[in-house]
Amino acid sequence: MARADKPVLLVGGVGGENAEEVLRMVGAEVGDLAIGLTDGETGARKFWVMYLWENVLQNHPDLVFHPTSNAGYGELPKFSVAEGVETVRFEGLGYAGFATESYGTFKRLQGEGVIPEGTRFQVCIPFPEDAMRLPTSTERDFRILEAAYSDAVKREVTKIAAAIPAEELVIQWDVNWELIAIELDDGGKEEPLGYRLDGRPLERFAGYLQDLSSAVPAAAKMGIHLCYGDFGHQHYIQPENLEVCALMAKRALQSTAHPVDFCHMPVPRDRSDDAYFAPLDGLDLGTTRLYIGLVHFTDGLEGSLKRLEVFRRHYSGPAGVATECGMGRRPVDQDMKKLLRIHRELAERI
Repeated sequence: MARADKPVLLVGGVGGENAEEVLRMVGAEVGDLAIGLTDGETGARKFWVMYLWENVLQNHPDLVFHPTSNAGYGELPKFSVAEGVETVRFEGLGYAGFATESYGTFKRLQGEGVIPEGTRFQVCIPFPEDAMRLPTSTERDFRILEAAYSDAVKREVTKIAAAIPAEELVIQWDVNWELIAIELDDGGKEEPLGYRLDGRPLERFAGYLQDLSSAVPAAAKMGIHLCYGDFGHQHYIQPENLEVCALMAKRALQSTAHPVDFCHMPVPRDRSDDAYFAPLDGLDLGTTRLYIGLVHFTDGLEGSLKRLEVFRRHYSGPAGVATECGMGRRPVDQDMKKLLRIHRELAERI
């Protein structure tokens, strides 16, 4: 049996006003099919890692806030470590608090029959380079903040595991800039790849996974979401094919004592060609389930089925379906329930 025994992955964000609205919707539409239900990452977390910049970095006494940047990529704010400071500590990141509160809502809705029994609660956490490379401009600043962030993440996961039984928990690592760094060999002229880091990017990724997964309880499900970015619904770079994703999936399985129960890979809407999926030929992930992110609202079930057909020509292992990236921040004319129903219809054919 595959480690992840459900055919649908909700990648992360889901459009909604609050956790209860999201959980009622996803519970009714795909609660019996999803490996876990997220709380939608609503409110302060809507813009992913920007939540950390505004709520963890901006008021930290050891950091200097630079409100504008001329480095490109949206001219986002930057942070530097104060002169003379060599170590930084984050007392908390907030993820455990959000998870604990939303899990209370999850259990109440489960008691009402809105969420099926046996469904897990899913918490998604950004990887270190995602959280700390974009808001920094030097290797020194990143090195210090990455150490602080990784330490804090492990403490957050420990708190989450104390509040949510491991057999009801899914931890998903969101992996974006680590993937892009591998694609570009840590190069590039624009932030956040305007400076190099120590070590090869693939080995850094493996090191992060080994370190952070040590905090995940054995009975919890754990997986990775691979992403090329969703800033303004645009990838930072367009992937040529799934070669780097396949490489990272294989490396992930070698990097941690905790099983990698699932791996998610993105599929752009216009890629239903064999060349894109060809790197999956012969890929053996064992019992790890590959959630393939080929669900797109814009061409609906027909386009998603076309991509699924090509995917299955190249990969025969345990598989499930997902969107390319999170479902939050969707245009208002996109019906979230309709998008979830595409997941259901595809799950019946996977």
